[in-house]
Formats: sequence, structure tokens, C-alpha cells
Amino acid sequence: MKLHQALLANAIFSGISAVFIFLGHESLALEIPLPSLYWMIIAAGLGLFAGQLLLMVMVLISPKASKAKLVVKLTPSVIVNDVIWLVGSFALAGIFANQISTLGLGIITAVNICVGSLVAVQVKGLKAYRAG
Repeated sequence: MKLHQALLANAIFSGISAVFIFLGHESLALEIPLPSLYWMIIAAGLGLFAGQLLLMVMVLISPKASKAKLVVKLTPSVIVNDVIWLVGSFALAGIFANQISTLGLGIITAVNICVGSLVAVQVKGLKAYRAG
């Protein structure tokens, strides 16, 4: 997978997740008990992250190669952010497992499988891009 495709996949996943969280935060709170404000902050953060990723993709597919170097420099931070999400969400789920429903733990696991897959394709895309 090419780097711009990997970043686009992450942007789409993050954007769709932001919309689902925004629209369904009350239902999510029944499974993963966070205050509505926290769910809204998560949704906004994911929406902004998706926007950043879309901008990075647009730069990569534009004919101006000089700006692509900045995207290549920023891509490791995207990967690190995804890894922090994985570690943080699994750690918090473990700490608060007795307050999270089985469905909630399933949601967290499913999301993290997707995020972990995105990390893998982004690393592969970055290596391929650097190799030329």
C-alpha cells in the first residue's frame, strides 16, 4: 500500500469514527461510561485528526514534491499517535474493565484492531515511500 493510501485509510476511519461518536455518544456512554463532554472531545479530536490526514494526503498526491518531504517527516508522529491510542485505550480498559460492559470491551478491541492495522500499513507505506 502506498503512503497516501495508508494515510487516507486512517483519515476515513478517523472521520467515520468521529461521526459515529458524535451521533451515538449517549449510547456509547451506556457501554463505556464516559461523560458526554469527553465523548464530544474525542469526536472533535478524531475529526481534526482526520482533517490533518486528508491535508497530508492532498500534499502527497500534489505535483509539488518539495512539500511532500514535510508529510514524510510528519508521518512518524501519526504512527506514534496511533500507537499511543492503542496502548492508552487498552491500559484504561484494563484499569476500568469492571465499569465497561462486555460490548464496550468488544468495541474497544475492534477499534484497536483497526488502528493496529492502520499502524502496520502506514509503516509499510512510509518505508516504501522512503525507498522510492
